[in-house]
Amino acid sequence: MVVRSKHRKEATVSLILLKDDHVLLLKRHSTGWADGYFAPVAGCVDDNESIVDAVIREAQEEANITVRPEWLTFGCVMDAHIIGRGQDCIDFYFIATRWEGEITNNEPHKHKDLGFFPLSNLPEETLPFVKVAIAHALQGTRFGEIGWKSPVEIC
Repeated sequence: MVVRSKHRKEATVSLILLKDDHVLLLKRHSTGWADGYFAPVAGCVDDNESIVDAVIREAQEEANITVRPEWLTFGCVMDAHIIGRGQDCIDFYFIATRWEGEITNNEPHKHKDLGFFPLSNLPEETLPFVKVAIAHALQGTRFGEIGWKSPVEIC
């Protein structure tokens, strides 16, 4: 009999906030992981928190905006094995084109800058798995895997 151990993955959320043909990205800074890379509003799902509530919380915490559940569209799920991330994650991506409030960098100690970037020309420093996830979400590919067949390392 083969004994297998259960593998736990962390749940994370990301918000693909769109304005015209641009997406909101934040430049990570002083976080200890992936500093200098661009990423969308994102974070871990807290204990006793739903996926949607986590997206709403992260939008408020990071960008000082309110998004409502009815303004969110499911984008995709990525099963991500990223070397250097600390653990494997199930990343849930949601799309929104509507929000309330003025977008501001609410966490300057974690993000150096934020702004809207053209979807057709994302910054070179955008996290590679984020580029894949954004493409999947906008093209209607609802599930993807990254880092399992060929290693992806982000320090």
